[in-house]
Amino acid sequence: MPEHSASLFIIISMKYVSVFLLFLFSLFTNCYSQNRDNIWQLGYFTFNSAPKCGVDFNSGNATSFSLIRPMSFFITNASICDSNGQLLFYTNGIYVANRNHDTLQNGSDFNPGYITNLNASDGLAVSQGCIILPYPDSNNKYVIIHESGEEFMAHNQTQDQPLNLSYSIVDMNLDGGLGGIDSSKKSIHLINDTLVLGRITACKHANGRDWWIVVQRFYSNIYYKFLLTPYGFSAPYSQQIGDSINYDALGTSVFSPDGNMYATVSYDNTLNIFHFDRCTGNFYDSTFIQVPNPTPGQPDNEPFSCAFSPNSRFLYVVEYTRIIQYDVTVPNIAATQTYVAQWDSFTAPFNTYFFLSQLAPDGRIYISTYGGDSLMHYIEYPDSQGIACNVVQNNFFFVDYNASIPNFPNYNLGADTTSILCDSLSVGITSITLSKGELKIFYHPIWQTAFINASNLQGKNYTLNIFDITGKQLFSEQGKLSSPYFTKDFHCNFANGIYIISLSTEKENRKGKFVKN
Repeated sequence: MPEHSASLFIIISMKYVSVFLLFLFSLFTNCYSQNRDNIWQLGYFTFNSAPKCGVDFNSGNATSFSLIRPMSFFITNASICDSNGQLLFYTNGIYVANRNHDTLQNGSDFNPGYITNLNASDGLAVSQGCIILPYPDSNNKYVIIHESGEEFMAHNQTQDQPLNLSYSIVDMNLDGGLGGIDSSKKSIHLINDTLVLGRITACKHANGRDWWIVVQRFYSNIYYKFLLTPYGFSAPYSQQIGDSINYDALGTSVFSPDGNMYATVSYDNTLNIFHFDRCTGNFYDSTFIQVPNPTPGQPDNEPFSCAFSPNSRFLYVVEYTRIIQYDVTVPNIAATQTYVAQWDSFTAPFNTYFFLSQLAPDGRIYISTYGGDSLMHYIEYPDSQGIACNVVQNNFFFVDYNASIPNFPNYNLGADTTSILCDSLSVGITSITLSKGELKIFYHPIWQTAFINASNLQGKNYTLNIFDITGKQLFSEQGKLSSPYFTKDFHCNFANGIYIISLSTEKENRKGKFVKN
């Protein structure tokens, strides 16, 4: 075999071995992560002797159940199961309970703040005020990411907003296997800034192992991103995109099941939709929609929550009395706005207005009631367009009243096998072209310098980020584009390895990578 043919054969073979190993890693990740959201703890009554309710999806179908337990839920609700679908622990934002429904060891006072004290008896009144994630590469550790809020004057109004985002680590080896929070890893601040109420959500990194966590700054269109890896949390970095939230009450944020889209809806009738790069953590292709409201300020049209269909094509915006469907796969998302449900005026015993929504393991989207009734609504076929999605009202019953719904990410999302940018198994690749345009990267090993070039850029401003293969940000630069061309030489004074380049403008995102060796 000629020498150049042998070399080509080796390169192709290594490529297929790398893709196969990545496929196996993705398969393992999916298998390991299944069933994490199979048990939902619900229930509003504060009396310990009163029956509480919940939903069990372990059979493949939704089955309601009742039990006696101390914890009640107001709005904040987060829980997690093991990979077999057995409950591990859960929280209402005030304290954490173990699988026996007792207070988790060191699980009280984990989320201090004015709002926590105000809602101490019923549960925290913040939508998506907590989320629970498995700690990457650990079988026994989990992270609760949480926020409370403080009362202060700003913008000529009394505000009740979070002034920090915090985390606590639960170690299931503690308390004889029931779990507990190490006091040295309890309520640790990730960032100190004024944030919007709740809307804490997360998405798997493209490597299928790590987690992106996203929150928004209050009175601003700045989003903070954190990456959780086996080595801990990265320092926060921010991105300014979309519309700001200036009137904050209720609302939710959610990633699409495939991790490629992000949506956030607010009580002020604003909806922001972005594409998401799971490798770099960047948003791009921003879409802003003013959700129609014929009677502003009246309790019939303000949006409360949003949820994506299992196929990631449709976004549902849930208002008091209406549910709207959008097709996020077309260029003009706003033009696809379709009303798929109008509240039917049912009471049980309160008005069963639509409230919080969550995609469930059975493929339905369940919707709690604003009145806190003993039932939920659901969207039976959310992958279907228009009214074929079949919104079923007042047809899933409980023994107890309930207004909350758990806040879950997509635990089952695996590695992105279509992109080698986050494939740490690949070697020998010095540049790659992806996304909307060409991004050329050349690394000079003697000068230890990466030369970055792009042409025909769309936009007026750019953001250049450099990450290592774990997603840790090593360099960030923002500036104005003087022409459609971009050039940058960057001295690489860091260790040998694979490095990822992200070049973004207001209109596009280009990605590439190089190997320093």
